[in-house]
Amino acid sequence: MPKPTSPIPAPPVDPGTSDVPAERAAWALLLFLTLLNILNFVDRTLIASLGPLLIADLGLSRTELGLLAGFGFVLFTPWSGSFSGSPPTAGRDSGCSPAASRCGAR
Repeated sequence: MPKPTSPIPAPPVDPGTSDVPAERAAWALLLFLTLLNILNFVDRTLIASLGPLLIADLGLSRTELGLLAGFGFVLFTPWSGSFSGSPPTAGRDSGCSPAASRCGAR
């Protein structure tokens, strides 16, 4: 029985080339995502860490601080995240978000 072949042949491999730029980009992306994850944890624990100062300064009860740190955070995060894309500005209306892969290319 013959071995099935791929309909698209693989490109020839040049032994003199390497994926150093791709590897650097992968490590840079990993570093960026790691720092973003650390920032996420700091953001989530900041209100709880500053709790005693917030209670003293704003005159909050522990219940109010708990609502602020829990329920308030759950409501505020998606609401603020909806504004993370920049709206089109006058004279530069590309009709796409910054997250689009080819934003601005026409």
